[in-house]
Amino acid sequence: MLRNAQKPSCRGFTLVELLVVVAIIGILVGITIGISGFAGRKAAASKAAAELERLKSALEEYRVEQGQYYTKEVKVSADLPNFKLALTNLSEKLVFIDPWGRPYQYRPQGAFAYRLWSEGANPTSDIDNIDTAIGQF
Repeated sequence: MLRNAQKPSCRGFTLVELLVVVAIIGILVGITIGISGFAGRKAAASKAAAELERLKSALEEYRVEQGQYYTKEVKVSADLPNFKLALTNLSEKLVFIDPWGRPYQYRPQGAFAYRLWSEGANPTSDIDNIDTAIGQF
């Protein structure tokens, strides 16, 4: 027998310990990604609401100058240039595209009322619409 044979060292981590650490890190990364996604959605909705309020103010200025609200419906990009032109004469810092890349929707309801909204992240569902800018005179 060998007299100088040494016992194996017990230093290091076992496979189970490494797997537990990797699992904990994976859970923490998943939570972080979920929270950041939620925060991004909330930020986009807040930005859209603020932009709608600016457009609502411009529409009120338009009504004061013209005696009525803008009378054509703005639903697709083709209708947007005339709407932009009418309102940017009053305020140059207006944004007409929502945070999801689609134009804000505008529908006149007679000469003295309108509805202005964003379709939200999902344009096929009304659940996430940002619909805070309704005007009436």
